[in-house]
Amino acid sequence: MEKIINLIEAIVGLSGAFFFFLYYKGRLNYKGEKELRRKNRVEKYGWLFVFVIILLLICSLGLIINTFI
Repeated sequence: MEKIINLIEAIVGLSGAFFFFLYYKGRLNYKGEKELRRKNRVEKYGWLFVFVIILLLICSLGLIINTFI
């Protein structure tokens, strides 16, 4: 049961990293004012987005590796 929970947490972490990456790169379909707010956030907090993406990837991959060892 613990392995299943770890895998679910890892999948959620990887999907979060994927969403943050798409948001950071601007590949999500925002139009108008939402796109301007996204660009402003990325300009202001871009380094934080990169840090969170890397942290989520490392932690999720660590959970996956730990589950199968």
